[in-house]
Amino acid sequence: MLSHKDVAPNIVHFYGSWKHGDTYNLLLEFIPGDTLASLFTAAHPTTIEEILSFWFSMTNILGPVCRIHCHTNPDNDDGILLG
Repeated sequence: MLSHKDVAPNIVHFYGSWKHGDTYNLLLEFIPGDTLASLFTAAHPTTIEEILSFWFSMTNILGPVCRIHCHTNPDNDDGILLG
């Protein structure tokens, strides 16, 4: 899990989770703007500048996503991944 000291742009920060009754909840960073659903109906990039900006932004999330999904064994300092 990313800690508050280990944050990256383009990734929403996770602050915690809890279970209340039969409901699981996440506390995430507030992102200004509209709803998540509006992101799926937003206009697609059409100019070359918009397309390049879109793909550049998409490639910026690869590093943080890899860090989230690659866990090392805390008992070993040899970098062996847990699997």
